[in-house]
Amino acid sequence: MGEAVLGTQSKMAAADARSLEKGTFDDHTFLQQPLAPSMPNGIEALLASVAKTSKYFVDEMVQPYEFNKMGTRLQVLGTWLEARHTLQSQMSDAQIDSLDANIERTLLTNFPFIRTPDLPKNAHPWHTLRQSFQKDTKGIVIVATKHNLRPLSHLIKNIRVALNSSLPIQVAHAGPKTFSHSMNRFITKLAPNITTFDITKTLSATPSLVLEKDPLSIPPFASLASSFEQLILLDASSILLQPPENILQSHPSYLSTGALFFHGHPLHHDNPPNKDKEKHRPHHSHTSFFHSRLPNTHITSPPLKLSRALSKNANLAAEVEQDARFLALDKSRTETLMGLLHTSWANTKRVRKHWIPEINDDD
Repeated sequence: MGEAVLGTQSKMAAADARSLEKGTFDDHTFLQQPLAPSMPNGIEALLASVAKTSKYFVDEMVQPYEFNKMGTRLQVLGTWLEARHTLQSQMSDAQIDSLDANIERTLLTNFPFIRTPDLPKNAHPWHTLRQSFQKDTKGIVIVATKHNLRPLSHLIKNIRVALNSSLPIQVAHAGPKTFSHSMNRFITKLAPNITTFDITKTLSATPSLVLEKDPLSIPPFASLASSFEQLILLDASSILLQPPENILQSHPSYLSTGALFFHGHPLHHDNPPNKDKEKHRPHHSHTSFFHSRLPNTHITSPPLKLSRALSKNANLAAEVEQDARFLALDKSRTETLMGLLHTSWANTKRVRKHWIPEINDDD
């Protein structure tokens, strides 16, 4: 088992980084010679490849429009994290330290917000963040601002009274300027098992991450900063019709993938709903937007469509957004956590200012 995993992880890590980011995943990008079955030699080859690729990822920064490149980096980082977990018992302390150092350096350079503000010299910010996820915990995360106190209160009553759910609730905010101490006290007294947390105490503010000035960007960072290992992220405007724990305990798609999303509102490509906002900038369809950002991705499945039952016009070719008001995530899964990092990166100011004008003003 260990040798099979080592071979797979080593090949992925040893692939030429520039070829990886171009999306050319063929045999020519991997090691020319297969790894010897000897575990020590194989691990040393893996570590050398990780060090080389890490240096490239640190020296060559991803541009705000390079979604595909960032996705590739996170795929590679995911294989390193899996190798770290799988092969730990076969590695010496020095080898573990080497692998950890490259993982931490790569993650911190590409995602500087992962460092806890109170620990500015922490050499292992990623490890610290993952350790903050309390093992086997499940709960609800709701983003709070000074503008949504009323719907937030209604949602909490909906969960606790109407649905009789006892699932722990964490109310996330971006500091006292966005959610005052009096609001904090009011919310925590509404019902049992409700706590609040300040995202900026867990994730560092950077020139590209100023959450208090951009509330629409908060949800992915709230999910990342939450101590829940498994969570349901809710918008304060949500109304639930069944106990939310049903999703985390028994929904087959969530249990098999570690993530669950729903359809959102329709996207009108040719006739934007708000023409006043659209007339000052060129309009791009979401399909062309994602193809421009993911040029090497071949999407073979048809786009999501409204069903006949939901559409007044059966011929309406309206794609639908992913609903940002309800989603479930299992952060114990590496692939889910890498996806959350990608979404968080996409919601930094540096990236958002490039893609928000191209699609719409929603979150």
